[in-house]
Amino acid sequence: MVNLPFLAALAAAVAVALVLVMRRHDLISALVLGGFCLLFLTGLVTALTPSVARWLVQMRPVRNTELILRAFGLAGSSLAALAVGCLIGAVWLGLHRQPES
Repeated sequence: MVNLPFLAALAAAVAVALVLVMRRHDLISALVLGGFCLLFLTGLVTALTPSVARWLVQMRPVRNTELILRAFGLAGSSLAALAVGCLIGAVWLGLHRQPES
């Protein structure tokens, strides 16, 4: 089931981060944009996994369905880990930014 409010909030965050990247042109904004884009993709993968599972069972009743579903789970977890890494990197860089003179 698609969690529409969560995906809408992430889409709004991606839009705001895109505006920041276009205005600031720095690494921190790019990391924030990458992090929120990856979180959005994680939400999509998580939302689509049950539908893919049903489709796989109908189309390929016995053939490696479990392996494919595990791959979807691993992809979602990997995207989430990369997203968190990007966002933590952006926060860390923001806290250690040298003041502009």
